[in-house]
Amino acid sequence: MVVEGETVDVLAARAGVPVEDFREINGLSNRQQPNAGQIVFMLSPDKKDDKESATTTAAPRRGMGTVNPTEHRPEQKDEGRFAWPVARPVVSSFFGTRWGRNHEGIDFAAPLGTAIFAADDGVVIYADNILSGYGNMVIIEHAGGLLTAYAHASVLMVQRGERVRRAQPIARVGQSGRATAPHLHFEVRQSDVPKDPMQYLPPLPGK
Repeated sequence: MVVEGETVDVLAARAGVPVEDFREINGLSNRQQPNAGQIVFMLSPDKKDDKESATTTAAPRRGMGTVNPTEHRPEQKDEGRFAWPVARPVVSSFFGTRWGRNHEGIDFAAPLGTAIFAADDGVVIYADNILSGYGNMVIIEHAGGLLTAYAHASVLMVQRGERVRRAQPIARVGQSGRATAPHLHFEVRQSDVPKDPMQYLPPLPGK
């Protein structure tokens, strides 16, 4: 959350990202400054939330905005604040310390091209690949100041400024950015503080 007197330059420096990238991810125009109390998303470009591997830097592919009838949408029961971002969740890495550093989300193992769904209604504030390591990523702002992030996608189906609905397809699983295999890296943040996504999701199937 922005404190009184903090400028884009100050916030970008704290996040360790170029000013242009900070403005882009937070939807700020060239001369616009954030307001005190505003929630901003800050990601450090040197974060390595996945094992080191080849990094994809090409512009994100867009399209493939439909889901085949055989692709089931995530369960919509009111068992969590958010719905599962993939239809058959298989968690390969949980939130917390991993390989000696913080892993600020959870990873879902899934085949290449698997549909990724919005965890809840919201507005897309980022749909690009300019943040190093995350590859093609979508960030959605939800009610209550919560943000969800969906990284390493192969295809993005939405654009910044677009309103999305719970369980709407927004991307497809890929291996872009720093990733050793196709998977979805999913984050939940409140006032830029990473939260354990499992606290907001339904119980894992079979649990």
